[in-house]
Amino acid sequence: MNKSQTNAQTYRILKIDINGDQQADNEETKDWRFFDEAAANHDGVATSEEIRSFLRSRRN
Repeated sequence: MNKSQTNAQTYRILKIDINGDQQADNEETKDWRFFDEAAANHDGVATSEEIRSFLRSRRN
């Protein structure tokens, strides 16, 4: 997955951001099986940077 694909996938994930806070919380992503892994600090919220970092780590 290249940078463009990572950004596109991050955008698609954040489209589920119901309350518009530029983050995805565990309620908004209840069907996304990688949410807990992407929310790096396990605070119940995955910021766009956490999502990008998670996707970059999965490129390998």
